[in-house]
Amino acid sequence: MDRNQLLGYYTSRPLVVSIAKKIQEPVANHLQIGGLAGSADAIILAAVTSLTTNSHLVILNDREEAAYFLNNIENLLANNQPLFFLHHIKELFSSMILIMPVFYQEQRC
Repeated sequence: MDRNQLLGYYTSRPLVVSIAKKIQEPVANHLQIGGLAGSADAIILAAVTSLTTNSHLVILNDREEAAYFLNNIENLLANNQPLFFLHHIKELFSSMILIMPVFYQEQRC
């Protein structure tokens, strides 16, 4: 299964479609999704990006978690590279920040 097939499978899932619809609403949305294992968070977020045009902000707990997530997202979204901010912004939020350009809204996956 290649990357496009994997993302195609997830973009048709009801959870991903409902997240994308919620993000497209004109009011500000803050979503937190828990209970996922492995790379499921990155896969779901990558699928959501293919259904939306919003920008998303992902806040992660620490540098290691952010590095794994960044690696997964970079591999899934080969044409849309994320922006990765840490250290200076870390002091403001007490966590690591990962911003996906033109695709992500505040989201914890």
